[in-house]
Amino acid sequence: MAKRRVALLFFLLLISNNASSISEEEKGLIMLADKHEQQLRTSPARSTNKIMEEYIRDMACRIAGEDCSNIRVYLLRAPGLNAFMMPNGAMFVQTGLLLRVTSDSELASVIGHEVVHYSERHSLERARTAKRTQQVGNLLSIGLQVGGTGYMESSLLISSIAGAYLSAYSRDAERESDTKGLSLVNNAGYDPTAASRIWENFKNESEASGNSGMTLFASHPAIDARMSSLKATASALAGTRSTDIRVDEVQLLTMVDDFRLDFLNDEMRSMKPKQFEVLLSNQISFSSISDGMDNYLRANAWIHSAKQKGVNEKKLQKAYENANDYYAQGMRSESGMPSAGYREWAKLNERLGDNCQAKTAFSEYLAKEPNAWDAKFVSKRLEKLDCVKNNPSQSDSPKEKVTKTRSPKIISSTEEKKSTKIDAFEKASSKCLALGFKKETDSFGKCILELAAVN
Repeated sequence: MAKRRVALLFFLLLISNNASSISEEEKGLIMLADKHEQQLRTSPARSTNKIMEEYIRDMACRIAGEDCSNIRVYLLRAPGLNAFMMPNGAMFVQTGLLLRVTSDSELASVIGHEVVHYSERHSLERARTAKRTQQVGNLLSIGLQVGGTGYMESSLLISSIAGAYLSAYSRDAERESDTKGLSLVNNAGYDPTAASRIWENFKNESEASGNSGMTLFASHPAIDARMSSLKATASALAGTRSTDIRVDEVQLLTMVDDFRLDFLNDEMRSMKPKQFEVLLSNQISFSSISDGMDNYLRANAWIHSAKQKGVNEKKLQKAYENANDYYAQGMRSESGMPSAGYREWAKLNERLGDNCQAKTAFSEYLAKEPNAWDAKFVSKRLEKLDCVKNNPSQSDSPKEKVTKTRSPKIISSTEEKKSTKIDAFEKASSKCLALGFKKETDSFGKCILELAAVN
């Protein structure tokens, strides 16, 4: 009898020690999550759009129910189809996700998924297993080592922290979050069938990026499998959705429309041109992007790719050809391009040696923006451009013009310096806008001149 009592006491002691150990692990992980939350909450990447952030927070509370008081929602100005939940109750939603959803119910399905990760303690359970290999610990520590306040630093901070928490989920946990999350979404009055549409729209974009058959996150099931599972779950919930709760399915879409071009520019800087073109094609199906704007954005994507390090001459020429084609299509479109498109097209044609087309585009820019901040600078460029030099046949198509002109590398150093100066003004303009200066003001012009001189 005494031996049995000793054995029982020893067993209880083991349980007690194990429970204490698990508790310490949880505390440590939550403390780390608190630090990450603080980093992202105060980083430049956090969106300043409090109305949109509050709207998403209200949606999360509606879905989370009793867990609402434990959840904090933050909106990050960052590209990518992504949202992630920390074990301390901090949820982060990226504007790249908002850009891609076509209804409130689609976003709700993602929110419901993340809420279940928190309520079912998925990250804590997975962390205990991963701790043996230091997988999660190593990934999480990256976020704490990222410093700086620039765009690149903020992007690295988000990707390292998001990647750490997303990798902490097993595929079983992902499936559980899908199933239980849709139930929460359904109970809150949202349409559970909307969940699979996100992945349907994202599939071709994923394939264009080279992630064929997989999402951006390694822990998530393959896209086809996930769509099938989401459709089956939604079908099982058919007829159980409350008809007393009304959901405005276009409210979020309307809110995002005001910032869609800004979010698209974020995406353009983070992906390859062909993937960006797929994203744009998806956008046109549910947004009000005009033909002219569509072609302008596509051209900008190829110009951006040409500026990246390590681009060889063949790829550079191809990027310029594609950009030239899209600018030409944008000019011919019924809506026309934004004014800046004509200026950018002129700069491209200067690089390609087609001074006649450059003069035409610069003239069109000034006709549309006679009081532009750089109007005097562009006017001087027009005076110096000689239409006779390097002038391809006027009957040539835009693509033929490009192939008949000299390679960008052969353009003289003087011409390259002129283009560089224009680029400096462009960069200075973006920085001044980011600092809060308003266009067509004296202070805006002074800001540009000062920054361009520094560059």
